[in-house]
Amino acid sequence: MSFYRLLAVVVAAGVLLCTVASADNARVDPKLVMALKQAVRETTGFSNQLKALTWLADMSTRLEYRIPDPFYRVQLLKTVHTEAARAGLRPELVLALIEVESTFDRFAVSR
Repeated sequence: MSFYRLLAVVVAAGVLLCTVASADNARVDPKLVMALKQAVRETTGFSNQLKALTWLADMSTRLEYRIPDPFYRVQLLKTVHTEAARAGLRPELVLALIEVESTFDRFAVSR
């Protein structure tokens, strides 16, 4: 990765995390930051690290009230993104379906 590309990723991450922090007037969860860093390093389903960080951070903040554990939440998001892309579906559509059908309860049973 070139220096300028790495610099762009670092700047974007800082801006994104500052935006999340200022939007809630709260401190950024250090566990979430660690989970995002780890996920971005290991990502294969995104075209670049900046897109991975942006999407994962955005979706993670949206799901925080449903899935409190940041590591589980980010891992779920990575899995959904990878599998949705493999099936030719938008990951947001898959997340919406999961929310409607089970409210993100992995033990939910359809009746």
